[in-house]
Amino acid sequence: MPSSITWTFSLILIFLGLAGMLIPVLPGLPLVYLGTVLHKFAFFTAHPISWTAFWILTGIFIVAQVIELASGLLGAKSAGMNRWGVLGAVLGLVVGFLCFNVPGLILGPLLGLFLGQIGGGQKADAAVRTTLAYAVGAVVGFGLKFCAAILMVGVLFWAVFS
Repeated sequence: MPSSITWTFSLILIFLGLAGMLIPVLPGLPLVYLGTVLHKFAFFTAHPISWTAFWILTGIFIVAQVIELASGLLGAKSAGMNRWGVLGAVLGLVVGFLCFNVPGLILGPLLGLFLGQIGGGQKADAAVRTTLAYAVGAVVGFGLKFCAAILMVGVLFWAVFS
């Protein structure tokens, strides 16, 4: 019975995390991570995952988080993002979320980056390129993060059932 409780909580966290990969309000990858390592630290589980599996999961989680954070910025930086663009993206994120909730989380940073680039002296066509480079980098980062979430679930099942 206690093992089924562990699996239930793990699966709830994993499914919420996978949903959070598509719904920006939920912290997707951290929830998947918590669901997978629950087996290591749940005192009532009969078969916790090994330390090796735990460290593999932790490494995947950390690398995916860093890549996701850096990918959009690296894309925009390569296209000439300035500090006003960064400020605009941050303000766009905050204002977008507060005013428009989930759509604002996606569109706010893009609009803020574009306006910040314009405010920082970049011409409109260059600001569009910078914003698109950020968007491409963010999509690549999201894709890698989603793959990391699936990989983490695979590592959990491999560690438990092998």
